[in-house]
Amino acid sequence: MDLFKLMQDILRYFLLLTPFFGLLMFLSLTRTFSTKKRRVDATKIGIACSIFGTLILFYGQEIFSFLGITLASFRIGVGTILLIDGVKLVNGKSAESKDDTGDISIVPMTVPVTVGPATIGALIVSGTDAVNSGSKVQEIVAFCLGCFLIWLLLYLSTTIEKLVGKQVIIILSKLTGLYLASLASGMIMSGISTSLNL
Repeated sequence: MDLFKLMQDILRYFLLLTPFFGLLMFLSLTRTFSTKKRRVDATKIGIACSIFGTLILFYGQEIFSFLGITLASFRIGVGTILLIDGVKLVNGKSAESKDDTGDISIVPMTVPVTVGPATIGALIVSGTDAVNSGSKVQEIVAFCLGCFLIWLLLYLSTTIEKLVGKQVIIILSKLTGLYLASLASGMIMSGISTSLNL
């Protein structure tokens, strides 16, 4: 296993899961929760993201075949959605919870905040690009470790909020948006090039 590529993939998945935006949402949705309940919900989110994402990576190619969608066209579609999500992050889109007692770990925190449509699409593309079992295993390991970092971020959310302040987290969220926009541009260009046989 290529450790350098693994580290790159972990970082890619970590940022693809929009960690700082997710942290802002988590802090907002759990603003009346105790630290203990926040940590329980953070653990649920980490586990749910890992399971959901792994299933997508494993069965992405089958989904493509069943729906009759080409990889090139899907790259363009996913890249467009990812670009929109990146722009939203840069523009500081957020939301407030109206229910401070319910379980927010699966909906909306796992889906669609952490694993949204763009992330799902990117996972399908990554799973399809992994042409052998070794590369697919590396993708799964990288994704699960990315989810572990998301869990750690949310688990320590109360401490992080006290240490850095909400304004710093907002800035980091905007930087994540810029990264997503750049990643999206590459996916769109790749899809167009493949479609035009360039």
